[in-house]
Amino acid sequence: MKQSPGQNREQKRRLRPLNILIVVIIVICIIAGIYAIAERNHLNKTSTSSSTSSKSSSSKSSSSATPATIAASHLPAVQVSLENATKPLHVDVKLSTQNVIVYDANNKVVKAFICSSGSAGKDTPTGTFKVSNRGESFYNPKYSEGGYNWVRFNGSYLFHSVPFDKNKQLVPEQVAALGEPSSNGCIHLSMDNSKWIYDNIPRGTTVVVEE
Repeated sequence: MKQSPGQNREQKRRLRPLNILIVVIIVICIIAGIYAIAERNHLNKTSTSSSTSSKSSSSKSSSSATPATIAASHLPAVQVSLENATKPLHVDVKLSTQNVIVYDANNKVVKAFICSSGSAGKDTPTGTFKVSNRGESFYNPKYSEGGYNWVRFNGSYLFHSVPFDKNKQLVPEQVAALGEPSSNGCIHLSMDNSKWIYDNIPRGTTVVVEE
């Protein structure tokens, strides 16, 4: 049956709220979809940034771990000053950690520092030895290098500074190598630490070199 114009207008009037509701729902769905996409992109960027930052941090941490810092991480804390230490002192050289540790008679740590022992094929011999003579410097033409503040503990094996060249200039590569095996068998020390051994470890002091 054909509807009159009045009936059509009434039907349209009744449908108008429903149409508005449908439009509102569609708009809300579109906005929610846009928000969800934006949020997902933000999370992806945050995750990528965090991952990159973590990798960068890890890379920086790895690059900062030099032989010297690794060797230094094994050094024990000093427990007694030299002035208050009970004599005699004794010296331990730990090849596995490239550490030199000075103890007093009560096994309290007096001094501890990093070193460089013999490289592969030129190993520093292990065992128990006694300090003998010493000198301010030496030069070995065979290796074209010398050292300051040398202290002999086993034949040709010495404590001494990082090597210097024929012009008595410290060799930069040897300075940088402190903390890893790099010598011809002697125990390399920094200038300050070699001077400390030279000044404070007398003849007859026991030196134990161990793995």
